Amino acid sequence: MKKYLSQSVLIALVITNVITLFMYFNKDVQNGYAQAQSTFKVSFLSGRGEHWELDNYVIVKTNTSIRRGNGKLTYLGNLNEIKDSNYFKYSFYEKRGEKNEKLVLEELKTSNSGNINLLENLKIGSIEGPIEETDKNQEPVSYYLKIEWVDNEGISKKEEIPLELS
Repeated sequence: MKKYLSQSVLIALVITNVITLFMYFNKDVQNGYAQAQSTFKVSFLSGRGEHWELDNYVIVKTNTSIRRGNGKLTYLGNLNEIKDSNYFKYSFYEKRGEKNEKLVLEELKTSNSGNINLLENLKIGSIEGPIEETDKNQEPVSYYLKIEWVDNEGISKKEEIPLELS
C-alpha cells in the first residue's frame, strides 16, 4: 500500500509539473503572439467650410504603413461658378502641438488652355507609405484641409477647413 501511495504521489507530481510547464510555456507563446500581432486603426474625417465640404477622408494605420485619402469633396455653391475653372489644389495637413505641422497629401490640377473638369475631379486621391516616428507618436493630432481654386471669373480663392473624426 505504501508503494502504491508513493507511486500515486509521484504520478501526481509529474502530472502537476507537466501542467505547470505547459501553462508557463503557453503563456510565453501567447505573449509572443500578442506582440507579433499587427495593429490596425481606421479613422474617418469630415469637415465643412463656407464653399467646400469633405466627407469620409480615411486614415488607415498599421504597424508598418499609413494610408491617407479617398474622401469626397463637394462644392457648396452654384456649380456653374467653378465648372470652367483652370486651377484647383488641395492640401491635407496634420498638426501636433503648435509648431509641428506636416503636409501629408496634396494634389494640383491646372490647365493653360481650357478648364480642368473640376466637377469630375472631386474625389480625393490617396497615398500610402511607411509609418514614420511622428505617426507613432500618441500626441493628439489636429487635421485640416486647404483648398485653392480659380472660379469662372478668374478670381483666386482659398479656404481652410478643420477636420473632425466622423
